[in-house]
Amino acid sequence: MKIYDIEKENISEKIETRLNELFSENENVHCNDAIKYCSACLILENEKNIIGYCMYHFISGNYNGIYLDQGVLAKKYQNMKLSQKFYDYLIEKYHCNLYAHVSIYNRQSMKSLCKYGFIPIEVSIDKEFYGIENYTSLLLVKEINTN
Repeated sequence: MKIYDIEKENISEKIETRLNELFSENENVHCNDAIKYCSACLILENEKNIIGYCMYHFISGNYNGIYLDQGVLAKKYQNMKLSQKFYDYLIEKYHCNLYAHVSIYNRQSMKSLCKYGFIPIEVSIDKEFYGIENYTSLLLVKEINTN
């Protein structure tokens, strides 16, 4: 399996269509929403198909590092620890903290991130998030020792 790091402006219509297909297997929101905010997208590909993606952008201010906007794996490839390939790639390439928001109701994602070493640091309540009112999430961080 290979990972490709593609800047947002280089995401072709063909790739975006496949990302939307992957997302619709898992949710009712299209990846176009996350594409608005990301600066780049990691693509995970097996021998012939895109099987997952992870959109991200860089943040600075109260928190510094990479914010994971959205990640999806094709259902067939879930529960195989493949999302860790995205995190490993970003950590190796950029040597900085990773941040992610996860709904308090998304136990599977929270469990997966915590197994990888993410820890909760903040609770957020958004009035509206992708059509969900009063969306409650945890901000998690994977801290990287930069020394």
